Amino acid sequence: MRFVLLICNNESFRPPPALEPEVIAWVEEAKRRGARISGSRFRPVAEAKTMRIRGDERSLVDGPVVQAKERITGYELIDCPSVEEAIELASTHPTAVLGAIEIRQLWHVD
Repeated sequence: MRFVLLICNNESFRPPPALEPEVIAWVEEAKRRGARISGSRFRPVAEAKTMRIRGDERSLVDGPVVQAKERITGYELIDCPSVEEAIELASTHPTAVLGAIEIRQLWHVD
């Protein structure tokens, strides 16, 4: 089963430099387990664009879909045999203690 771990933090969050080695170690462990497919940090939310199409009209606005105190600042795409294993793996991510991690299972994997 594939899951997306949505890494969420306060909109002013900047990862402390000391966190980078911990994240790299987490990525390497997830790869070793055969669970990590991909992942990345996102560019600042101020650079986001939101598009909607209604009928023949397309609207494009600057910014995220929802205004909130916490933002999605990155993601990890993982493959785990169960939601319990996805939760366990997410609980070891170094940023979990600084913000939140939303765990979302994908509908279908080819």
